[in-house]
Amino acid sequence: METNTEQVQEKGGIKRLFDRKEKKQKKENRLKAFIKRKTGPAAEFMRAGRPGGMIAVMMLASLMNGWIISGLTFDKIPWIVGCLILSVLLVLSAELINLVLKLLFGAGKRCKSYFFVSLFTIVFDNLAGTQANCIPAFAVMSFLLVFATDIIGRCLWAFVFKRRFKQVFAYVAAALSLVYAGFYVYFMVNDNFGMDRIEFYNQIPVARSSEQVSGFDSYLEKGPYEVSSLSYGPEYTDDIVTETLDFTVFDSVKERKGMDALNDLFMDYEFAEVPVKGHVWYPSGLKNCPVFFMVHGNHDSSVPSYMGYEYLGEYLASNGYAVISVDENIINASGEGNDKRAILLLENMKTVFELNSSSGNLLSGLLNEDAVAIGGHSRGGEMVATAYLFNDLDAYPEDGNIKFDYHF
Repeated sequence: METNTEQVQEKGGIKRLFDRKEKKQKKENRLKAFIKRKTGPAAEFMRAGRPGGMIAVMMLASLMNGWIISGLTFDKIPWIVGCLILSVLLVLSAELINLVLKLLFGAGKRCKSYFFVSLFTIVFDNLAGTQANCIPAFAVMSFLLVFATDIIGRCLWAFVFKRRFKQVFAYVAAALSLVYAGFYVYFMVNDNFGMDRIEFYNQIPVARSSEQVSGFDSYLEKGPYEVSSLSYGPEYTDDIVTETLDFTVFDSVKERKGMDALNDLFMDYEFAEVPVKGHVWYPSGLKNCPVFFMVHGNHDSSVPSYMGYEYLGEYLASNGYAVISVDENIINASGEGNDKRAILLLENMKTVFELNSSSGNLLSGLLNEDAVAIGGHSRGGEMVATAYLFNDLDAYPEDGNIKFDYHF
């Protein structure tokens, strides 16, 4: 009897255990059904908007990276045309990835290929824009931007082409995505991972502030001399027309193929005709002025960087100096190093001093060739040491057949 009782109790316990599990399973099924019933229309709505999401992320990637095409062609192709070209390339890339996935795995979703191609280009854009600073932060922000753009595109497509307007979820998702996109734009324009840090640090109170040097403000004011300026270069529009130089011997690329050939197609410069070009600021009416030659940095070669130092040229000229800013954009365009940058500066100095020593031109007698300084900004600043070294040499250290004759 005891054994039968124990068996009945054991069977009853097992039955109750199964009953509890069954009830729990039913509750979970009801919950899943409820969630599916509530989110099903939203999920279907978003699936219906896939084409819009694909278009949106491609547009985002193209608009943010159209500068690549313009940069590679030295702005010969406008940014908007670059965006269109990049759109075609990105679509082809996404379709190719989708095709490969189908061939390898037998399945693939086109929308995912478009999403990740767009994400890759946005990450690349931020990588270049922030110079690889804060990689985790901009990677997350890039993903959220592409995700938000995808949602906005899907919602717009479904609204316009599916005529489904009673979607609370879609309105909320699109609104949140727009808010994030706005935040992203604001952040990149106003902070960009620390561009405002100087202002931030300047607001931090210091324990002890140094006293300002007496008369410092007046020292920064322009001097007593009126300032004039002139240009020299190979163009007929220059005030003084100079000749070009043959720098083919310095061209580090002997066979121009691939990207080098593409650069040659759009580049305004040739090593066979390197311009001796610059701008001069000087005190009006003065002669025998101390002279300062300066060279810009490694910037976009389509921008006349050498003209960006007008403020410094005018300030020093008003105080009795002649300032010559040398155009070395050909070095930036070709990607050549500081050796060529230094040699081009020395060649400019040679040409300018020849003009200074001759009569009948605007530079005649303007410069004191015994009071010469050289300087530069960024890559131009790095180059100064090389130019100082080359000035005292009789031949190029890398090739003794190339003779130097500077010794300023």
